[in-house]
Formats: sequence, C-alpha cells, structure tokens
Amino acid sequence: GVMFGDDEETNQRTAMPIHVKVERAKGLRNADWLGTSDPYCVCEVVGKPETKFQTQAINNTLEPNWNHEQEVDGFTKGDSLI
Repeated sequence: GVMFGDDEETNQRTAMPIHVKVERAKGLRNADWLGTSDPYCVCEVVGKPETKFQTQAINNTLEPNWNHEQEVDGFTKGDSLI
C-alpha cells in the first residue's frame, strides 16, 4: 500500500503517481479449449478507468512471468488497485 506521513497533507485527497510491479502468476486455470492459455493481467485504480493498464500476454503457459512495471497517475489516499 501507499503510506502517508502525519502532516496536514494526510487529510487532503491529493492525487499522486504510484509505481506498480506485476511480477508473475502461478496455478492459473486453463481458459482455452485447445492448448494452454495466453494469460495477461489487467489493473486499474477502482473507479478511475483512465488508470487501467494491461500486461503483455504470455503465450501457452499457466505460470506467466510478466515482470511488468507501470507508473499509474491519479492515485489518492484510500484508493484501491485491482
């Protein structure tokens, strides 16, 4: 999570960028009828669709290693990332 200091700014809903790293997944179910899935991950700040981003799809695996890093603007105290 994002931590704020104990100062006056803590009480304000100031938007700030956050750094998000999506590393990997394990034990995914196979979503394809033939072959193995091509998984990707979609993230966004809840209620802020303009912050949505997606990793690259990794072909034919149920244990992808994305190692994707993304700067997300518009995060404010109390927001959640999904």
